[in-house]
Amino acid sequence: MFPIERYDLIINLLEEKSSITVKELSLATNATPATIRRDLEKLDREGALKRTHGGAVRLNNAIDPPFSLRDSEKETEKIKMAKIAVKFINDGDTLFFDSSTTIMRLIPFLNSKSGLTVITNGIKTAFELGKIGVNTICTGGELVNLNTLVGLEAIHAIEKYHVDKFFFSCRAVNELGAYESSTQSVEVKQAMNKNAQESYLLADRGKLNKTAFVRLNLNKIDTLITDSHVDYDWGLNVIWDEK
Repeated sequence: MFPIERYDLIINLLEEKSSITVKELSLATNATPATIRRDLEKLDREGALKRTHGGAVRLNNAIDPPFSLRDSEKETEKIKMAKIAVKFINDGDTLFFDSSTTIMRLIPFLNSKSGLTVITNGIKTAFELGKIGVNTICTGGELVNLNTLVGLEAIHAIEKYHVDKFFFSCRAVNELGAYESSTQSVEVKQAMNKNAQESYLLADRGKLNKTAFVRLNLNKIDTLITDSHVDYDWGLNVIWDEK
């Protein structure tokens, strides 16, 4: 099992139960206890769990996987959705981008656009936007998961701006709303959603018709972009890759 596969399994097991031991993880992954301890130390440093003597515990009743893990997942699906989403971005647009790895896949496709301004709560998102010359504003706030800015400072910064479009992703989505793994993430996305004329949610098929810890109301989300055909009718404009 590759390290990233072990990280994913550890996180999934902790989503099912509040704590787990090194011995249990060693048996589940067929890895040595020493390897599991190193894995837990890495995931603890990245804010995905709390390392304890003999194992690990879940944080805040929900887990947001480390950025490095999320960034490597479902690359093909993310690029499919990014190619669709960029068609809704016009020259001169003002935009909110969340800190998700899905929305980061939009950035390489922005080279064909001019005069954009993007406000984001993602450290890596801001860095990548800056590299291609997009006018970028970072919200500030409390840094979590080594990439995402949250809290009152982030929300107050967002509230100063009224933009054309908001692009974001989530952990899960169903007919009741989009879901995130923490209240802080939802609060930031709600602020962005409120201050955007249009909102675009990018969620691959694997996230559909599921739930996570905290719900974000869908009543002001205009369009759901996904990677393949879906039959759900949630009152949204749904667009998917038809290839």
